Amino acid sequence: MKKIFVLFIILCNLIVAQDYNKAVMENKNIKSIEQKQITEQEISLIGVNVDGIRVDKIYTNLLSQKSEVVILKKDLETAFLAKNKDIKEINLTIGKDKLIAKGKVSLLGIIMSVYLEGEFILNDNQELEFDIKKAKVNGIIGVPKKIIEGFKKRLNPIFKLKKFGIPLYVSKIIFEKDKIKFI
Repeated sequence: MKKIFVLFIILCNLIVAQDYNKAVMENKNIKSIEQKQITEQEISLIGVNVDGIRVDKIYTNLLSQKSEVVILKKDLETAFLAKNKDIKEINLTIGKDKLIAKGKVSLLGIIMSVYLEGEFILNDNQELEFDIKKAKVNGIIGVPKKIIEGFKKRLNPIFKLKKFGIPLYVSKIIFEKDKIKFI
């Protein structure tokens, strides 16, 4: 009886792994995957392109319900440029608790230098948003709150974790010099 139960558990785990493999491969949001490994306990994806953002690493342990999603700074900059055609140049500085974006944007057809300061937040729908706290144009002109809200609406959400179609157990964002980790 015990052997049958163990065999049943192994068979169920294999079916679950096949279901996640199928979910990943048939997911229309995922444009490409450089490397994947899916077992009954773990899902590991490297170099995933979803909605114009390259995600360096996605790892989920189904048993311990722990995940890690890593986005590199350079890939985030590329995604910002692709998401909003008004952004002409961007350079992100990732600090311990804030993000600074400097660049050039087209505002009303005029190219201007822009400085944005804020933080990334992970909302209740597991969407990454850039919460802009401070903005300046041409280095000196403060941007009114109403215009900042307009920027937020055009940029957000930057990334939706649910689009992967696999369980991701994340609740925290860690900022490092050249990457952002969701754990």
